Amino acid sequence: ALYTGIVTDTGSFQYSNTTAQTHTIAADLMGKNIDHMKIMVSVYQNVSLKKMMLRAKAMESMEMICAGKAALVCVTKDMLKEASAAYEDAEDVIDSVRNIEGVEIAAVLKEKEDSVKVSMRAKSKGRVDTIAMNFGGGGHMKAAGCTLSLPIGEAADIIKKQGDDEIMKHPETRRHFIEEMCDTLMYFNDILLCYGITPEELEQVYLEKHEKNMKRW
Repeated sequence: ALYTGIVTDTGSFQYSNTTAQTHTIAADLMGKNIDHMKIMVSVYQNVSLKKMMLRAKAMESMEMICAGKAALVCVTKDMLKEASAAYEDAEDVIDSVRNIEGVEIAAVLKEKEDSVKVSMRAKSKGRVDTIAMNFGGGGHMKAAGCTLSLPIGEAADIIKKQGDDEIMKHPETRRHFIEEMCDTLMYFNDILLCYGITPEELEQVYLEKHEKNMKRW
């Protein structure tokens, strides 16, 4: 039980709470001839079919935000019904989202009867406890959560905005995002030159569309 607790609490020694002492204790337990493989199979290789089906349905809803540095997935009541799964079967979906290459902040929104439970994880950049605390939740820098009394669509929009704001605080990520914006602007500048579109023409159309879009708010 002790070794199982160490493995699960540290995410198989992946999380920031893993220390030299953690490995020393694990090595000492291994020396007592515990059945390591039996524990690994029981914890990580014993997933029910309905749980896997729910995970697949949830991942289809994934939205990448902030130039792929953050990702959000929704688990709806309909998904649970279609997969014949229970609410608890969605607990590990967050790991699949966090494990995606390039993703620094992962969020999973789970729809309940009258609210949405939000689970968040962060890798090396950004923190999620500040996001959770904005909505009465809590946790620590790399794992936090909160509950929103909103429809899941509205809750998703709020968390996406919060994730954007948080990830953009990291200087390296911010610079990378600006570089990608510059590439896009240069591409459109080439188009303007190719078709002889003048700055005055662009300004007139842009201002018209800007005014129209602002009225939507």
